[in-house]
Amino acid sequence: MSRVPEGSPNDDVASLAQRVLAGDRAALARAITRVESRRAEHRVSAEQLLAALAPHAGRSVRVGISGLPGAGKSTFIDAFGSMLTARGHRVAVLAVDPSSSRTGGSILGDKTRMTQLAVDANAYVRPSPTGGTLGGVTRSTREAILVCEAAGFDVVLVETVGVGQSEIAVADMVDFFLVLMLAGGGDELQGIKKGVLELADCIAITKADGDNVLPAKQAAADYQRALRILTPHTAEWQPPVVTTSSVEGNGLAELWTLIEGYRNRRSASGAWARRRSEQRTRWMWALVEDELKRGVLEHAAVRALAPSLEQQVADGEIEPTAAASRVLEAARSARRGDIDPVAVVDAVLRERHTRKLLADAPLDVRTDRALIEQIVAAAGWAPFHLLAAPEHRREGEPLAAIMPWRVHLLDAGACRALRGYLLANGDGSTFPRLLAAAAALAMVTWLPDAPTVPLAPNELFAGTRENMEHVAAASAAVQNLLLAATARGVPTFWATGGPLRDAVTLERLGIGAGEVLLGAVFLSPPGFEAEEGREVKTSSLRDRRGPLSGWVRWVDN
Repeated sequence: MSRVPEGSPNDDVASLAQRVLAGDRAALARAITRVESRRAEHRVSAEQLLAALAPHAGRSVRVGISGLPGAGKSTFIDAFGSMLTARGHRVAVLAVDPSSSRTGGSILGDKTRMTQLAVDANAYVRPSPTGGTLGGVTRSTREAILVCEAAGFDVVLVETVGVGQSEIAVADMVDFFLVLMLAGGGDELQGIKKGVLELADCIAITKADGDNVLPAKQAAADYQRALRILTPHTAEWQPPVVTTSSVEGNGLAELWTLIEGYRNRRSASGAWARRRSEQRTRWMWALVEDELKRGVLEHAAVRALAPSLEQQVADGEIEPTAAASRVLEAARSARRGDIDPVAVVDAVLRERHTRKLLADAPLDVRTDRALIEQIVAAAGWAPFHLLAAPEHRREGEPLAAIMPWRVHLLDAGACRALRGYLLANGDGSTFPRLLAAAAALAMVTWLPDAPTVPLAPNELFAGTRENMEHVAAASAAVQNLLLAATARGVPTFWATGGPLRDAVTLERLGIGAGEVLLGAVFLSPPGFEAEEGREVKTSSLRDRRGPLSGWVRWVDN
């Protein structure tokens, strides 16, 4: 169940690449989103896109900008970038924001502070979340740089999150590493780590205006003396220290002249090209490391071990080295095929979380019917002791309809049609949004025995032993369906039915009047993410369970 792009995948990539090369800003945003995506379905197309754009990239000046929080990075970039666009440059800003601990998304504060560049026709500001990546940059910053260069931007400014010690990663993907510092903060040399100073190509003391001009000049002198006792990372360049004012614009033009001089000197010696080549090699190995880590974490056996190992490490019961060895051995065993079935089952049970996908408009997805039938077939191994009542068995196929449950499957098209029906009837629930996003819907019903006495209209079934047996068996089938989908990487959301319980709706779907809807299981496209026009919700109760003592009781003699 994957998105169906316009035309073939190659046509979609080729079209997107052409639009990026033509300077289409919407295409540029879409391309960066594609290379940043962790979705498996986007991985291949992202590689194809980068391959198409790479011959047109590499012509910009890449400047990394780091520094402690409060140094005014965003304000500096707004002023510096505006000065460059006024000189005829096209400036792309990759502003790396801290990730939200709640959603994992970008807080996106930087773009709101770059008021001039945000509306500048010759600038493009792209905030992206770190996603937990260390080094002050995202895992896809290199790819985003390449896409911006292919779109015609000749200056790329990479603003890091500014967390201090881990800010050195950006230096390995830019041509010029600029570190912003403040004056008057006590011992300035304690304000940033030695490792960052050693990698800096220049230090700029910001906010050098008003009463802060003299303190800024003093701080610049202090840093210049400190840099003299450090070994520069390149023998042909002694990093200078300058003062700047984003408010008054002082020092910005001089800083750009300094960067251009650096480029000319390094290009003449061949060092500029060598640095780019070395960065590409390190980029390759970084991708290998990232892929290896992802592969290890995806093993079911590793997922089963991880929670208990993390707790043991946290409690001091096991050393991190020993825990890491166990994780790696589990991954190696999984690759050899020595999979512990107990660990796999435990992993699936732990991983089964509600992932509810809601969309404002119908998503363009297809239904993988073979995969859905595999999931339903696995779910059919639910226990039942009593056959379905005779009135529910299909004539001529007694063995094909003996289970006391039925599964009615709707593909994506049927889900969209049902959405239209609900909206036309004024339904105000979330079900139309669920149906707009679903790749399939499994409606599970159970089959009560006909009551022996008249029942009130609001009574669903007679509380007989047979019916209690049947509803328990059907519930087990629903649970099996959820677990079978999880094992195959298909996110699910189970609902009791809501407006789908309406008798007219059930009749419209061809569900018999003698069947009782037990649950509607929405199956979502694998790897979906929250984007504009769609929302992802997880269960608020699944992990809110206390210790066993709170809900388990041993019955002693």
